[in-house]
Amino acid sequence: MSNEESVAVEVHSEAVKFYSVSMYFDSHSDIEEDIRQLEKAMDYTKGSGLIIAVDSNARSKMWHDTVTIQRRKIL
Repeated sequence: MSNEESVAVEVHSEAVKFYSVSMYFDSHSDIEEDIRQLEKAMDYTKGSGLIIAVDSNARSKMWHDTVTIQRRKIL
């Protein structure tokens, strides 16, 4: 699941197993493709814990930016 803009790790011990995904959504790329990559991670880890960290480049007044862009609406 890892590539040049995302990394995924599996963490497990005797007591716990979970996954963590860190992703960067380039503002010049198609956000739909980024979302598909995120969905792959969610499908792969179904039934296990998953921590997701994303820099989505999805500007929005909702999180106190000065503008809202279409990427935010898609996300």
